[in-house]
Amino acid sequence: MLDTKQKKFLGNLGEELCCDYLARKGYQVLARNYRKWGGEIDIIARDREQQEIVFIEVKTRRDTHWFDLDQTVGGEQVYHIKKIAKRFLFEKSLEDENWRVDHVAILLGDENEILRLEHFEAI
Repeated sequence: MLDTKQKKFLGNLGEELCCDYLARKGYQVLARNYRKWGGEIDIIARDREQQEIVFIEVKTRRDTHWFDLDQTVGGEQVYHIKKIAKRFLFEKSLEDENWRVDHVAILLGDENEILRLEHFEAI
């Protein structure tokens, strides 16, 4: 079991790797760790190809086996992300923009190498 410091390191590393991945896909990162009452959104980016703002939940693990993706981001968490996303859009006067919530799951090896990365759009 990871302690709080190890979890924070792993989460930050996963978000950095996710930002690199998104940049290679042509996304523009607009914000990281956007906090409002009710929670936090890990990464907010613009998908230039789809012309959408994307609110991304990143889950990073360092397990010997791949974790169950269906269990990592539940319906209640998506509900809270959507509430915070609407607040972000309102604050930035972007209410008319198309948007979606994505999930990026990352499995790391012992040397912090990416063993597996999956991007799930519009969860």
